[in-house]
Amino acid sequence: GVNLKHFYYSKMSTDKHSFLMISRLLPEKGIFEYLNAVKQLKINHNNMEFTLVGNYEDNHPKNKAINQLIRESKVNYIKYKKDIRPLIEKHNVIVLPSYREGMPRTLLEGMAMGKAIITTDVPGCKETVKNGYNGYLIKQGDVKDLEKAILKICDFVKLKRMGKNSRAIAEKKFDVNFVNDLIVNEIGL
Repeated sequence: GVNLKHFYYSKMSTDKHSFLMISRLLPEKGIFEYLNAVKQLKINHNNMEFTLVGNYEDNHPKNKAINQLIRESKVNYIKYKKDIRPLIEKHNVIVLPSYREGMPRTLLEGMAMGKAIITTDVPGCKETVKNGYNGYLIKQGDVKDLEKAILKICDFVKLKRMGKNSRAIAEKKFDVNFVNDLIVNEIGL
């Protein structure tokens, strides 16, 4: 679950369409898909801002390729920070094109703060999104599908509604107090 007081609802920014991916820099997190989509979208859309937050895995064989694509895509790259809330607050959409997850913490935190979500239609990720209601589900490994979802979500009225819907889902299903009570009851404490 997510602490809804710590991850407070924040109003949407309306000066730019802004997208944030928070993840370890690993291929299976959808890093290549995100960066390739950013690279392509930046060619024709200067009203979009893309940020990537995360750390490289020590000695991973794909680090050099990821680093090269970060430079080519001109994404705003930031090393992971302990308090991620200010970065979530200044973006409108949380993106996680991961190949597999348990329950992605970054999506729950983004939802709690009232952000629309774009993520993959895979177990763990798909449980956070009602397609078209608080974000969009995309096909795993599909850069074009990610690009289409990003373009489809670029409407401030839609983003505001989706952000409010994300917060409502977080309150109903993912409040840490509710989740803890479920766990305690399930194990019989």
